[in-house]
Amino acid sequence: MLGFFVSFVVSRWTLILREIGWIHEAAIAFATFIKENDNDSRMLKRSLIRYMVLHQALVLRDISMQVRKRFPTWETLVAAGLLTNSEMNKLRKIDDIYSQYYTPIQWVNGHLYKAHLEGKIRSEKILDSLLKEVQKFRDGLSSLLRYDWVPIPLVYPQVIILASFLIFLMVVS
Repeated sequence: MLGFFVSFVVSRWTLILREIGWIHEAAIAFATFIKENDNDSRMLKRSLIRYMVLHQALVLRDISMQVRKRFPTWETLVAAGLLTNSEMNKLRKIDDIYSQYYTPIQWVNGHLYKAHLEGKIRSEKILDSLLKEVQKFRDGLSSLLRYDWVPIPLVYPQVIILASFLIFLMVVS
């Protein structure tokens, strides 16, 4: 029983680590497929990454106390450069907190589509692969939210504690 519980906790931790929202794959894809080096293209790439990091920060604020201490208010996100004042006002107008999480990802998708229309992303296949990278990032953070919302059932630790006490009492007596 103890082995089952430890196995369950370790596998859950491994899945959380795997799906934490690693941004490097999307960043490499943006750098690879948006090749122009003009100022607009550089700002586009920076904005795409900034929005993805903003999405990550919004999600992790509700999961991690360390991130909540680092970014307790909207203003701290602005001070860190993850958000502009106009973007902060747009997010504040959204009543549903869960919609606030995903609005930066909608901005990323909108910028990618606009870049495709402007010719910065040359083909629909490349656009599709970039959107899939963004979706993979978003799905990882959505998994983190689900792990946070659905904890390990309370009966598991209670049974393990009871079983450990019983085994200890049997060994001692």
